Amino acid sequence: MTYSFQCQCGQTLSVDAENDDEALDKLMDVGPDHMAAVHPNAPPMSDEEMKNMLRSGMKKGDM
Repeated sequence: MTYSFQCQCGQTLSVDAENDDEALDKLMDVGPDHMAAVHPNAPPMSDEEMKNMLRSGMKKGDM
């Protein structure tokens, strides 16, 4: 199953995962790279803040 998260900047992060927990872990792996590349001046976010943001906006479905 494909899971995605659309950042406020408009870019979509997508991962393939078997369930919500695996998707969250995988999005947590790619999130910091996105932040560094696209939002280098953004204030740092704790892991808990990032998880909450991803959980609230994560969508699943075959894309």
